[in-house]
Parts: sequence; structure tokens; C-alpha cells
Amino acid sequence: MSDPAPSPIVQSAERLCGVLDRVGDALVSLDLTALLATEQALAELLNAMPSARANPPEDAPCLAHLVSRARASLLRCRRLGGSLSSVARDRLQVVAEGGAYDRGGDYVEALRAVLRTKA
Repeated sequence: MSDPAPSPIVQSAERLCGVLDRVGDALVSLDLTALLATEQALAELLNAMPSARANPPEDAPCLAHLVSRARASLLRCRRLGGSLSSVARDRLQVVAEGGAYDRGGDYVEALRAVLRTKA
């Protein structure tokens, strides 16, 4: 005899964890297309998520695990996003100050100045 299908809230929580993992993976790989695709999936999932108040009590242990997993994935996304924002902000400053490389492929002074201010 097989186990019964997970409840709708458990299925939604599992999908949420999967989408958050894909967001983190897209941030790591700098895959803008994948990142934008997760935005739509996340919005649809959150709009369709059933109320947690209606979940059966026997789902509580599984949901606790999934909530912990989702929180860890979300924290990963926040940290990766923060790092990406920091790098992008510094890169934009260098570009705005005249470029990062000279014709020979060497760093220009603008990049060195940004790196000195970060140290």
C-alpha cells in the first residue's frame, strides 16, 4: 500500500523550497533568464498557496522541516543578492569613472581607487 499524497499545503511548501533553491542557483550562476523565470513562478506559487490554518495536524512535522528549509534557502538568496548588489554597485562606479581596463587590458586607476576605498 502506498503513502497518501501530501496535502496541498505540503505540496506548496515543497514547491516554494524548490523555487527558492532555483533563485539561489540563478544568483550563483548569474543567469538572468533563470532568475526572471523564478520571479513569475514564485508569484504564482504564493498567490495559490493554501492557508496554513487549514492544514491537517499530521502535516506539522513535515511543514516544520519545509519551513526551516525555505528559511535557509531564503537566507542564501538574501546573502547572494547582497553580494551581487555590492559587486554590481562597485562595477558601475568604475564604469562611470571612465572604464575598468586600458587598451592593453590592464586595470585603470579608477578601479584601483574603488578598491582602495573598500579596504
